[in-house]
Amino acid sequence: MSQKPVTGLLIEGTLNQGQGKLIQKALENQPFISNKKSKTGRLITFDPSSHIPLDPTIYLKESIQDMISLINGLVPHVDRYLVVTENDIDPLYLLFLKATKKPFTVLVGTHVLTDNQMADLIRNDKTLRQRFEKRIHNNLPIETLKTPNGGQLRPYQQQMVDFALEKKRCGLFADMGLGKTLATLAFLNELFTKDLVDKTKPVLIVAPITVALDTWSREADDWGYDFDVKINIQLSVKKRNALLESLIVPQKKPTLVTTNPEQLGKIADFYDKRGWSYPFEVVIIDELSMFKAHDTNKFVDVQKLTKNIRYFVGLTGTPSPSSYLNLWSQLIVIDPANMRYFTSDFYVYRSTYFKPTSVHPRTGRVFKYGLKPGAKEKIFENLKHTVMALKTDGRVDLPSITYVNKYIKLPAKAKKIYNDFDKKLRKILRDTDQATSMHGIKIANSAVLKMKLLQLSSGAIYDNIEDFDPSIISDDFSMDVKERHYTSYHNKKLEAIKEMVETATSPLLIFFWFKSEAERLKKYIDYVYLDPKAKNFSDIITKWNKGEIPVLLVHPASAAHGLNIQKGGHTIIWMTPPNSNERYRQANKRLHRSGQKHPVTVIHLLAEGTEDIKVINNLNKQEDDQQELMTALDPNAPKT
Repeated sequence: MSQKPVTGLLIEGTLNQGQGKLIQKALENQPFISNKKSKTGRLITFDPSSHIPLDPTIYLKESIQDMISLINGLVPHVDRYLVVTENDIDPLYLLFLKATKKPFTVLVGTHVLTDNQMADLIRNDKTLRQRFEKRIHNNLPIETLKTPNGGQLRPYQQQMVDFALEKKRCGLFADMGLGKTLATLAFLNELFTKDLVDKTKPVLIVAPITVALDTWSREADDWGYDFDVKINIQLSVKKRNALLESLIVPQKKPTLVTTNPEQLGKIADFYDKRGWSYPFEVVIIDELSMFKAHDTNKFVDVQKLTKNIRYFVGLTGTPSPSSYLNLWSQLIVIDPANMRYFTSDFYVYRSTYFKPTSVHPRTGRVFKYGLKPGAKEKIFENLKHTVMALKTDGRVDLPSITYVNKYIKLPAKAKKIYNDFDKKLRKILRDTDQATSMHGIKIANSAVLKMKLLQLSSGAIYDNIEDFDPSIISDDFSMDVKERHYTSYHNKKLEAIKEMVETATSPLLIFFWFKSEAERLKKYIDYVYLDPKAKNFSDIITKWNKGEIPVLLVHPASAAHGLNIQKGGHTIIWMTPPNSNERYRQANKRLHRSGQKHPVTVIHLLAEGTEDIKVINNLNKQEDDQQELMTALDPNAPKT
């Protein structure tokens, strides 16, 4: 069969006869046949000799951008392959725009190839060969996988599956909203159906508590996967032991066991005490950054359970929440073999790639580390052995997101106290590194001072030296914590929120950081608090998504992962910017994700001249670093 030049058009909308003729004339030697019956997202190829469309294929509208991301590659089309180049795209798009007076998404190709012709092309084209040879040689499908209920993976989700199958142990650093759960379910299904693992052995899935309780079982059902999902959370000792013992015997069908990180030590101890081998061949960690700290028990526990398994996938959208220092423990969990690239010891890793950038002048204590020259590039290069990153840009059509800083001026009294804390106590702590006090408030160290400054910026300071710091609490944050006394100094942020609630035209999602903020806010507005431990937790989410709750108050520790509340509103208010970039970005993604129909606005209430400003600037810096990492590891990101 000889190679026939054809043109492929991917269009949104329907063209009339006149529009088709305009385009046909402009194309000159590129024939075009208008089609009044064309459906949204139809890919049509044309044989110039017969002027007859060849095997039209229907694509969903949201898949258009996915296919365009394959520019300068090959687009699968039925049993053929459309060769696509950037030079083909822009001119045709302009023609459509001129003829129709409205935007169209266009994909044009210059040739359709048979399997043999594609193989010849790949052998002679280094770029295409590198991109597709693994898929061909490993008999992986050119078309993306389908779910049991007829859904289809997007090309980038197929990339995740292929990477995980090839590497066996890997990290998938994918932006929130890209469907990591679906891709992982498809990956597991491939393991089971192709007998790559023993399907009678359970898969262990570790996730934040709200995700482990609901998300995996619901997603498996939604996509039609016939998996038995067992949940190892909130069980009595007797029931947990019974569940763990049941996993030793062969499972009747593919089984997923979901748990949260706090249970890992109990799982390992159960099997160790009985002298039993761990029953898992595959472990999935949904939110790998939960293990960013190398000096925690859960890091030790997860190492024990994952050391000798066959397949491992670590999922996260925030791999370096505050620093590239956070990467080491995650990489060791992904694959102990990463020690060859990043050393077997965290402190050696730190000394190899980092240098002190902030040091106490008297004690020599290091407060902050920065990268050595050239270290970042070396880290990125070594990450590529086991990690792939995927960014949202160009893959998912999301509405815009706008960040607004609303500045609050502190009253004179509060500002004076703030300045006393900031200047006098900071100097004392810097010079002596010893606990001190002012205005009856004890300050243990610089970290506590910063937290007290944030509290004062918000309006109330806890009196105790033990700070109520939400950054150290678990992901199932609840208001049911020990009461601590605080002193109020101003209500400026509360007054601002009251004004915004009174003038709002759509529901508001308010994030608080300190318990005192939630308590004090009761006097100003009516709100519904989303408590993850409440029996009506699911009912509140349902009502919110229906638009029946005007103001929803949430702590970011409860909303950071797996909470689908994007249908209820599109405006976020932060009472206090959090000191955790991971929680901040994850929380914002509760509204800015697939299914959101409106542009999203994120409002920060910032007290002028305070720690608020420093925190928000630091969050932006951390996110810039993280996006640089994600771009460096994204196989489809443009390289500069």
